[in-house]
Amino acid sequence: MDTIFNPEIENFRELLNNDFYIDKTDLIFELNKIVKTPDKYICVTMPEHFGKTVIVNMLTTYYSYSQEKSTIFNEKKLEKFMKELI
Repeated sequence: MDTIFNPEIENFRELLNNDFYIDKTDLIFELNKIVKTPDKYICVTMPEHFGKTVIVNMLTTYYSYSQEKSTIFNEKKLEKFMKELI
């Protein structure tokens, strides 16, 4: 198999190991509810230094293909929501 280099995953993985990371993976669950509706367009607006880049990196990591993706989101809020759906 080929190795897939995804800088967004590496950036997000580095953020996960940071002591100041706040788990916002529940946003993915909410976005998945609207992704195939007419309201699928979102605008992430927050004041400066409120985590817009972190959110975008998280979404890029989640919605892009990767073999490692499943382990990155373990023990996050998203995993809890996924278990509730099953």
